[in-house]
Amino acid sequence: MPRYNGIPSALKRSEPGIQSTQVISLWRTVRPPTMTTSNGQPPEFSFRLDRIEAIVAANSEQITANTTAITRLEANQAALSERVNIMAERVDTVSESVNQVSRIALAILQRVDSTQTEIRDLQTDMRGLQLENRRILDILQQRRGDG
Repeated sequence: MPRYNGIPSALKRSEPGIQSTQVISLWRTVRPPTMTTSNGQPPEFSFRLDRIEAIVAANSEQITANTTAITRLEANQAALSERVNIMAERVDTVSESVNQVSRIALAILQRVDSTQTEIRDLQTDMRGLQLENRRILDILQQRRGDG
């Protein structure tokens, strides 16, 4: 049955005795309950189309939800990347500070080693002087005793 603007052409023709309100009420009972038409297919075909439409609508809603979630995740990922970059800069700064402190500590240890060496040399010199002083005292005491 050919259609004109969704109304079966048989109903569109003006027939004697059919008024427009009758055509509309007849059309309401004839038309399919959903947007799809069965085009002369069996009723289960229309049911399958309804199910497919429902699935497509659900998929569309899920796609929209997924897109929103992906957008949110991308924003979170960008924020986290920025935080990681900031932390990496801080780690680099701390690492440079540790390197500077290490160089200072090494210089201090070298000075301490040098100072300890000087102290040992001075102690050796003092022992030598003390030994020489004892010899001189011994010689002086022997001269007093002999004289």
